[in-house]
Amino acid sequence: MRSDRRGLTVLSLVIILIVVGLLAFVLLRSRGPASQVATPDAPPATTVPTDATVGGVLTAVREPDPSMAAGSSDTVSVRLANGAGVPMIGIPVGFAVETGGGAVDTIPVRTDSTGLARAVWRFGAEPGVNSLRITAEAPRTQIEPLVLFVTTYSP
Repeated sequence: MRSDRRGLTVLSLVIILIVVGLLAFVLLRSRGPASQVATPDAPPATTVPTDATVGGVLTAVREPDPSMAAGSSDTVSVRLANGAGVPMIGIPVGFAVETGGGAVDTIPVRTDSTGLARAVWRFGAEPGVNSLRITAEAPRTQIEPLVLFVTTYSP
């Protein structure tokens, strides 16, 4: 009688293991390959949106104070993202002084892995309004320019 019970217990355990194994197989197979599973921290697969109706947005992340000493300089940082807020990577960004004189780095700048681009803006030597126009161009994407303003005073 005792050996019959042990036999049933072992048989029950074997059946449970087979059922659990089959369930695990079915669940894993229904998920597909691991490469198809999305992870929230994964970088975007493309650097530009594929939908031409989605535009890019330039946003100032770091800009100078609105009032600075004439002839001084400061770093400007902008972020470029698509309409869904995903960073656009490797996109050329242009920085050009519009008013007030001064200069900006002329080294070609591309957005980094977080969509950021940086430049140093040197303000004009004379007090007054200085403006910096920031542009970006990506294929099949419309991106409005961003213009920053600083009023300089005599040091």
